[in-house]
Amino acid sequence: MHDFVEVKRTHKSRLIFVGVMSCFMVTMVILRLYVVQVKEHAKWKALGQKTVKYSVSKKRGTIFDRNLSKLAISSPVKSCYICPEEVLTNSEGVAMELSKRLGINKEKVLQSSLRKSKFVWIKRAVADETAEEIQKLNLPGVYFKNEFKRIYPYGGLASNLLGCVGQDGGGILDNKGLEGIEAIYNNYLKGVTGVIKKQFDSKAIAGAKSWDIDSRYFGGVSIHLTIDDIIQSIIEKELDQIYKFYKPKSTFIIVQNPLTGELLGIATRPGYDANNLKGTTAENRKNRALLDVYEPGSTFKIFTFAAALEAGAISESELFNCGGMIKIFGDQFVIKCHDLHGKQTYAEAFANSCNPVTIQIAMKLGRDKFYEFIKKAGFGSPTNILPNAGESGGILREPRRWSALSLPSMSMGQEIGVNGVQLISAASAVLNDGVMMKPLLVTALEDSNSKTIRKFEIEPFVKLFSRETAEKMKKSLKKVVTTGTGKRSAVEGYEILGKTGTSQKSGGRAYEAGKYFSSYLGFINEPHFKLSILVVINEPQLPAGAKDVHGGTVAAPAFKNVAEKILMYYNILPEEKKIETFVSANDLQKSVKIPDIVGLTASEAKVKYEDKIKIQFLGNGPLVVKQFPKPFKFLPYDESVIAYLGNNEDLNTNQKNEKNFFMPMLIGKSMKESLEILKNYNLSYEFSGSGFVAEQKPMPGELLSDNNTIKLNFSMNKN
Repeated sequence: MHDFVEVKRTHKSRLIFVGVMSCFMVTMVILRLYVVQVKEHAKWKALGQKTVKYSVSKKRGTIFDRNLSKLAISSPVKSCYICPEEVLTNSEGVAMELSKRLGINKEKVLQSSLRKSKFVWIKRAVADETAEEIQKLNLPGVYFKNEFKRIYPYGGLASNLLGCVGQDGGGILDNKGLEGIEAIYNNYLKGVTGVIKKQFDSKAIAGAKSWDIDSRYFGGVSIHLTIDDIIQSIIEKELDQIYKFYKPKSTFIIVQNPLTGELLGIATRPGYDANNLKGTTAENRKNRALLDVYEPGSTFKIFTFAAALEAGAISESELFNCGGMIKIFGDQFVIKCHDLHGKQTYAEAFANSCNPVTIQIAMKLGRDKFYEFIKKAGFGSPTNILPNAGESGGILREPRRWSALSLPSMSMGQEIGVNGVQLISAASAVLNDGVMMKPLLVTALEDSNSKTIRKFEIEPFVKLFSRETAEKMKKSLKKVVTTGTGKRSAVEGYEILGKTGTSQKSGGRAYEAGKYFSSYLGFINEPHFKLSILVVINEPQLPAGAKDVHGGTVAAPAFKNVAEKILMYYNILPEEKKIETFVSANDLQKSVKIPDIVGLTASEAKVKYEDKIKIQFLGNGPLVVKQFPKPFKFLPYDESVIAYLGNNEDLNTNQKNEKNFFMPMLIGKSMKESLEILKNYNLSYEFSGSGFVAEQKPMPGELLSDNNTIKLNFSMNKN
């Protein structure tokens, strides 16, 4: 009995032990499951997945002109890549299909499939239809990734200003600015580059080909320029004619609003199409209007005469003598004139571009005052219109380093180096009562949500000379066109001012025979429309039989052509004879009335009108979104209508901007005169007071839009 009890106790102890151990084991298993399934869930899940990493950039910002026309955009494209270890299951078949459809070497694909990587590019920017064909084949390990490709809708338009892009270090197609605006503002335009990780279940990886990253592209910063694409087209078309006829080494044209400093057009030849960089060189891509330094020749006489007038060194009645040459320091130096002018006032000497009288005036002014004036005008210092653009300040030595010939030479625009933006900006003060405006190209930076993050204001640079000096210079510049060397720049019915320039090129120690810069710096000086235009031609090659390389012969006609078309574009009619054409009445029989082709497709416009007018199409897209010249004006038979192509969004944008004009100068106008001018603008306005306009908002030269209200304050004192 006793033994039985002992056995029973032993069994009970063992059962308790087994029970405790079982509970312990179950608890440990539960704890482990908790750790694996909850705390270490991500770790164990990752072991059953494949991770692919690649660099990605946000969509590059758009570059707009002043009318919101898109000059540079980024368009989505598909790029093909492979995962080598998956391709190995059928590398021959994959290589054959990709070679055939993508036009690449089969061996390249086979070699790529042997690489120890999870991501290898095969071809970037594949056509949509080709990508779709390949995706339908369900090739193992073949994937497509959405990227963006930089596109310049109007081809080479403004290319030397806009610049171009290339692949960045991460292989992003359009995210490294190489030249121009694209390079200068690259850090804004490109957005932020980062790394995207994508994980696939290893058992289902074959079904994961379609992943892409559209939702991650939110865009870099967009840039708004002062450039007007119509004016840009006008000057580039004229440059093409110059290049074709004179075959110069290079040439450029700048158009500026003198009241605001805004550049409305800046173009260079040679140029290039940023959509296709193959075969281009750094010289082709250079923005010569800003980066080239040249001796301006007689266009610089504007500053010699203005400085002398401002200092009171000369008077309107004073006479100067031109004997066909001038001797400096006895007979040591002789500077010739292109003609024998005899006795002249300073205005007559300026109109005749007389070198001896210019030198006499500079000598009366003195080197210190002359240097002080041109230094004040910004010469010798970069304009900084584009930061870090490589712009030079030009060549302007301090007076202590001048020779006996320096003042006479510089007064005529030799022995001094300028760039085009410096020259036109300083000279434009003549049309702005002596106030020189800071040149402006970029107006705003805008984030991907269309919010302005930085605005660049219109601002004066310096009061260069008085209003009285400005008026005297206007009379002298007008005389150049009416009686002097600039007759070929005249535009019938309009007040045109200007100065010709011809400068022999320096070869270092001496000037080079037969090599010249021919130039013309001109102004449209209408009561409510003012514009500055600079034309510079580097080494024009004259046609057989021609001998005159002077700016008045070579460059002035180009100014005239540009001015006529811009006047038509802005619908600025002559004060005396209201004709809506830039051809003379005698030539009307040789012209054609322009049809309205906006809203038509390119093919519709061709079928309907190409037997009547020449049409030049710019850009890509199904519709003509705007045209120049505008409908119902007259155009010579040998001229072309420029048709800008785009989509419905572009059409709507251009229609909204159609009524944009520059604010006219109304100061000093009567109420009746103001109403007569404003009736063409179809805008609301508010008047206060009586008499003549004493104050106006917006300021003259500012761009108007539909939501502007023009406010005029009148006073009995006429300014």
